[in-house]
Amino acid sequence: MGMRTPTCSCITKKADLDCNPSFLGLRTPADFFQQPKLDLENITETMTVKTKELKIKGKINPKNNLTLNNEEVYADKDGNFEKDILLQTGFNTLTFKIKKFLGKEFTVTKQVFYEEEIATSSENIILQNEN
Repeated sequence: MGMRTPTCSCITKKADLDCNPSFLGLRTPADFFQQPKLDLENITETMTVKTKELKIKGKINPKNNLTLNNEEVYADKDGNFEKDILLQTGFNTLTFKIKKFLGKEFTVTKQVFYEEEIATSSENIILQNEN
């Protein structure tokens, strides 16, 4: 009697952990083409801020490279990163580019609106008296 080779249904049943190639440490074709995860802690789709300086915090896969508006952003060994940027009055476009290990690049764009605070009348009076 010959030995029977166990069959794997991972092609049709992805939820079966015993046969899931990713679970076994193998890469599936979807792993190479899926958009990498970019978690931003303090940035929403469109947001308004009243301070010129903005600290961007987030997390990526530490194996990926990240740029923000064409500047390299370095993540720690766990993928956490921080980047301080200066905003211009009005809309600011934040373009995140994530480059995967094999060279596939993905882009995520966010908008931040910087609204300058207008000096109050008492601040204007003090400034006028100093001149």
